[in-house]
Amino acid sequence: GGMETSYINCISSIDVSNIKYYVYDLKETMDLGKEIFSQDSNIKFVNNIKSIENVDIIYLGSVLQYINNYEKLLKEVFGKSPKYIFLTDNFMGNIRYATAQTNMKGRRMAYWIFELKEIIQLFGAHDFNLIYKSVNYQPLIHFNNFPEQYRVVDSCNLLFSRETG
Repeated sequence: GGMETSYINCISSIDVSNIKYYVYDLKETMDLGKEIFSQDSNIKFVNNIKSIENVDIIYLGSVLQYINNYEKLLKEVFGKSPKYIFLTDNFMGNIRYATAQTNMKGRRMAYWIFELKEIIQLFGAHDFNLIYKSVNYQPLIHFNNFPEQYRVVDSCNLLFSRETG
């Protein structure tokens, strides 16, 4: 997602000739991506995540918080049996669940703020271990209307690896 910026980063950094890169995003974004990458056979735009098979890495970049039924999506993702799942730019903290609203390109969109522990447990229940965690500095986003103990300062990046053996 994200206007396929992660794919652009890949093609400018590594040889992608043997990589199949799937994008599942908002229709408007995928339509534009199809136009931009019309000559690139390595990137595929899919309308249904079920059509994706045999993946090694699933990258969910700043998307999980916008999915109403994120647990259903994650179960579909787990069913693809990837070796790694990378979540980036998601707000997580000590709060059980919360919703907030963002104004993105003229659209008001609700999004989830996750409890970090719950996400780690959900992945663990599907044989994924957290192997890396970092944060993104977010100086322009604040949650001052939340009680202090539940305020989230920065967004998280989480890399999970499937248990083997």
